[in-house]
Amino acid sequence: MKRFLALLLASALAVSGCGGGGGGGEVSAVSPGGTSTSTGPQGSAIPGTAGGGDGGSGAGTGASGSGSASDSGSGSAAGGDTGTGVAGGPGGVGSGGTGVDGTGVAAAGGDTGVGSGGTGVSASAGSVGIGSVDGFGSIIVNGIRYDISRAQLSLSDATELKLGMTVRVIGSVDAEQATGTATRVISSPELRGPISGLDRASGRFSLLTVPVSTDSSTVVEGAASLAALADGQDVQVYGLPGSNGEWRATRIEVLPAARLPVVSGTVSDLDRTQRRFRIGSLLVNYATAQVDMGGPESALAEGTIVRVSGTGMAGGAFMADAVQWWQAPASRDGQVLNLGGLVSDFAGATFRLQGVTVDASAARITGGPGRTLGNGVRVELSGQMRGGVLLATRIKIRDGAGPGAESATYSAEGTVSHFRSTAGFKVQGQDIDASGPHVVFGNGTAQQLRTGAKVKVTGSRVVDGVLIADRVDFLEKKD
Repeated sequence: MKRFLALLLASALAVSGCGGGGGGGEVSAVSPGGTSTSTGPQGSAIPGTAGGGDGGSGAGTGASGSGSASDSGSGSAAGGDTGTGVAGGPGGVGSGGTGVDGTGVAAAGGDTGVGSGGTGVSASAGSVGIGSVDGFGSIIVNGIRYDISRAQLSLSDATELKLGMTVRVIGSVDAEQATGTATRVISSPELRGPISGLDRASGRFSLLTVPVSTDSSTVVEGAASLAALADGQDVQVYGLPGSNGEWRATRIEVLPAARLPVVSGTVSDLDRTQRRFRIGSLLVNYATAQVDMGGPESALAEGTIVRVSGTGMAGGAFMADAVQWWQAPASRDGQVLNLGGLVSDFAGATFRLQGVTVDASAARITGGPGRTLGNGVRVELSGQMRGGVLLATRIKIRDGAGPGAESATYSAEGTVSHFRSTAGFKVQGQDIDASGPHVVFGNGTAQQLRTGAKVKVTGSRVVDGVLIADRVDFLEKKD
């Protein structure tokens, strides 16, 4: 249990700051050639948040410590809420800092460094993207293709990124080219527990009374389809928040055995004295919980979206071990945000998405001839914060979100590996089936598909974790 609580605390610190972790010893992936360790509050050495560069290494220390990098590598993340990260030499990446989004220091001695939450090569450095993974090569989130080759990966309850996972991506973005460079990628499941009230016709169910909806783009792993799910089945859900406490599932994983539950949602009926609040109809008792809101505990307030992990129900309440902000985006002026989610409080030119007020009056809206926005519609959008309002420049209506929505498109671009046949191979770690009679091959044929071939695979369905290809394009000339 102590190890589990330590991991929960690490995950909470990961979400609360774009800068590096440090205090609490957050588990992170590092780039090849780099190493990092961090000393937690109790003095135990566990994997830290720093990513080493090409031969570089770094180290972070306790809750208020500082970190630094070698001249040729990435800067290691420093400490916790009061830590400061310092980047390395030419080509290094600065990642560390304070507050909700941290303050990064760009790489010294070169023009290619990027500050996580700080400064970098473009005006949009420090951009935050929150949405679900739609493709690999490196990853595609909300229509933006992010290079994650040097990014720190902070994954809770997962060992690798997969299609449909909700993520928070921090880095820089070139809006014109719809590309970006990530310095950090954070992901945690929003819900975990047994399914109840399953309605297969509508694709709806509940987890610990929290309502969950699905659409045709929801990825299911561990079952052939949504129709194969059943009440009582333990699942882990990644999703995007909507109105009335509902979550739109972007990925559902069937678990082989029950695990400690997780719930997420909007805080209501907050009682600071009794240390209780509600998520929908679910009463949450956080009397002994670790609370991390990216700042003072007073930031836990009515209307905030939180992720709560706990031990289960007791005395009519969900007993929380940890309460943390859910992927909360920054709101400072000039902040570039790329968000995916469900529209709420729709009032024509304005609405709310992930708790952020959006002004869509000047946005270019795509997604089909209907182009219909409204409450409950799933969208992806980009814009910039001004006076606490996100001024949207681009809005795309996603599949399953009403009239005019486009079909879901998933992709994987890279080198073919683990090739067995057209019905079974991998690209960027994603399982692919390109054996269907409908599959279109571009710049090559099915007979030329083999290990080592460079391809881009696109498809509109993911069945039990396998991307069913609609098209395979070879990215180099085939003889």
